Amino acid sequence: SWVQASATALPIADESCVLVTDRGCLHHVAEDDVHTYAAEVERVLVSGGAWVIRDMIGHSHQHRELDRNAIEQLAAGTSLSVEVFEIACADHQPGSCETLLTVLRRL
Repeated sequence: SWVQASATALPIADESCVLVTDRGCLHHVAEDDVHTYAAEVERVLVSGGAWVIRDMIGHSHQHRELDRNAIEQLAAGTSLSVEVFEIACADHQPGSCETLLTVLRRL
């Protein structure tokens, strides 16, 4: 079923999700809440479960821009391993369509 909730207080049972996706949400989370968000995702993921984060690189928005360093800081203090992929669209000009795709896996 569909549930809308705060990213910092997920109404989901512990270790009940195999996959959590974030498509452009993380850069909207307040700086003070980022680690709470990560802890919530870690809490709901099963061992081996994945948190997939997708965000644009270099887009001018009013919120925090994500990069490899920001993702590694996000995972610090959790049991989440980090894989970061920077993807450029082949049919666009360089810099116009780069995507940061991150997979954080609960150990």
